[in-house]
Amino acid sequence: MAETTTFGYENEDGKIYYIISSDMSLDDAQSYLILRATPIHPDKLIISNSITEYFDENNFSKEKSSLRILYMLDGTTKCRRWGYVGEFIFKV
Repeated sequence: MAETTTFGYENEDGKIYYIISSDMSLDDAQSYLILRATPIHPDKLIISNSITEYFDENNFSKEKSSLRILYMLDGTTKCRRWGYVGEFIFKV
């Protein structure tokens, strides 16, 4: 099922703006996490109405995500893997 990884940014209005990228492992994504960056991607920006919606299992399935990464306003980065309980927290 895993075909994509998403990278999102939390906004002050609570919405998440994100892109869908090719599938990668957490190790592969680490260079982006350090810089709070995303891979260059030509697709349009997608908007999720909330953090809960962004991490919803339906979105994992619909977008065939194995990993969803969210850059939070407080500087924290949350990473969730499809089918696993909990999340990884990344701080620089």
